Amino acid sequence: MLLIEVALPTFGVAGLGGLTMLGLGIRGASMRDETWAPLMLIAVAVCLWGVLLVRRTASRSGLGTAAGVYAIGTIGYGAVTASGTAMGFGAIATVGLWAGFPFLLRQTSRLLDQPPQVGMEAFEGRKAIVATWDWGANRGTIRLDGSLWNATADVPVREGDEVLVIGHDRMELRIIPAPVAPW
Repeated sequence: MLLIEVALPTFGVAGLGGLTMLGLGIRGASMRDETWAPLMLIAVAVCLWGVLLVRRTASRSGLGTAAGVYAIGTIGYGAVTASGTAMGFGAIATVGLWAGFPFLLRQTSRLLDQPPQVGMEAFEGRKAIVATWDWGANRGTIRLDGSLWNATADVPVREGDEVLVIGHDRMELRIIPAPVAPW
């Protein structure tokens, strides 16, 4: 849930949906006669691993804490329900998650390091053509991939000039004149 909320800021929809599902899950588990409280430790461990992924760190103390909490949750659940299978699976899963975390961290970092593919940040570094410009206000309209966008600049540009998008302020792009290759 934390990873989804960080990766896709959805104004709390994902977080509220996750909390609702957690509440329904707890209600459903509490209606059974089995002890389910150790399973909450698994959720805490997954959240700890999520924090480590978002922070892009694999500290021994962080990994140890997450793996320890996960082991206590899975093996504890197996112990209170007298299930040797659950205890064995919990031990194997703990070792597998501990060993596989560096790979997961590398893959997550690789994905987080990619330039934005969507949103206003995806326009940064792209070239556009000035469609209209108000010299007095240093703002106007640019054509980027066939769409018109409001833009502003610190230096004057002319209609027809090629410009480079360097940022945005809400829905208005910030531009500079495109660098000209020396010939």
